[in-house]
Amino acid sequence: MFLHTDDLNARLNKFYYELDDIDSQIEEAEKRLASVQQQKINSDTIYKYLLYFDKYYDSFADAEKKEFMQTFIEAIEIFEQKQDDGRFLKSITFKFPVYFNGGYVKQLGLTDKNTLETEDVSGIQYWIDIYAVEDECADNMYERSALDYLLYNEPVEYVNLLLSGKLRDYVQQNPIFWNIE
Repeated sequence: MFLHTDDLNARLNKFYYELDDIDSQIEEAEKRLASVQQQKINSDTIYKYLLYFDKYYDSFADAEKKEFMQTFIEAIEIFEQKQDDGRFLKSITFKFPVYFNGGYVKQLGLTDKNTLETEDVSGIQYWIDIYAVEDECADNMYERSALDYLLYNEPVEYVNLLLSGKLRDYVQQNPIFWNIE
């Protein structure tokens, strides 16, 4: 009977050690979860930032400005040398889609005035030479106007039509820009 009690005590101690280990793991997981929740961006936080942005941004210390911008911006690419036209930014990548020129984009490409940079939902990036598209799809100034209107007012539709091969049909069938003589 004495061996039986020692065996039971050993098993019980083993379970206590395992229970302590599991409690430690749970505590660590709860700490990581709390940390993630503190860093989480929610709509209330963004709304509060935007509401008071113009009032407080100038009074921020440099570290606070950096933290604020890191809330919205994932990456900024710059040229090694300032460009002839004064530009030094290549692109800005946001942490979430932003509304720009009639559509939602996650990256603003600033490398070339005649290049449109876009990314589809699967993360594939496209660089579209606007002038080459005009040369291919537009035969006259009215069709070029239709392309320009679409590009600047509905860029998402522009890209969708281009990628589906239907942009030329759109331009040729859009009566808004036909020559009325």
